[in-house]
Amino acid sequence: MQLYANPAGGARAELLRPVQDLIDVWAPDLHLVREQPEELKELFQRAKHYWHYEAPGDQRALDPLGFYRMKPWVGFQQGMTGGGYWVYSSSEFWSDNPGAGTEYGTVYPTDEGPVTTRRWEASREGIQDFELLWLLRKTAEKSRTPDRQAAFDLVGEAVKFVTQGQEAVTDISRHVRPYTPDYARWMDYRRQLIQMQLRL
Repeated sequence: MQLYANPAGGARAELLRPVQDLIDVWAPDLHLVREQPEELKELFQRAKHYWHYEAPGDQRALDPLGFYRMKPWVGFQQGMTGGGYWVYSSSEFWSDNPGAGTEYGTVYPTDEGPVTTRRWEASREGIQDFELLWLLRKTAEKSRTPDRQAAFDLVGEAVKFVTQGQEAVTDISRHVRPYTPDYARWMDYRRQLIQMQLRL
């Protein structure tokens, strides 16, 4: 059995250190990573998995690109191996009063099967982006071609562009304004990453 831990709130490094060898999957709330980068980085990276996590309230109001597709890029930037969010699916999707409660789900169940959302599609595409970044970095590490350094540079440049402005972003601030980079340029970086992977 693998143990998953989702530290949040006021969890400090000294509180988490005694259990660090018991945890297989760390998925800390992003604000902890922002507030204690040096203290927690080594602790979290000792585990088999280190995931990105945030759970801001009513996610239907968030920009799918600036939150769901962005999350894997932030996770990659932080040296994480994956990511997650509060739930894939929950209840009360079709409420006639959507402002009455929070909505964390991304897929709506129906009698005829699941109905996807823009949030889920953006999340799926973000996962693909993460896999592309990871694959290109691993390929570049093994490559002995002249393009090796160019591949590392491209990954760094793309991640810096996509995550620009995310340095202090955590749950609450996502409701203040969208954090979405220029989409055309974002997709241009994605094409360049794919082309570089094929070239290597």
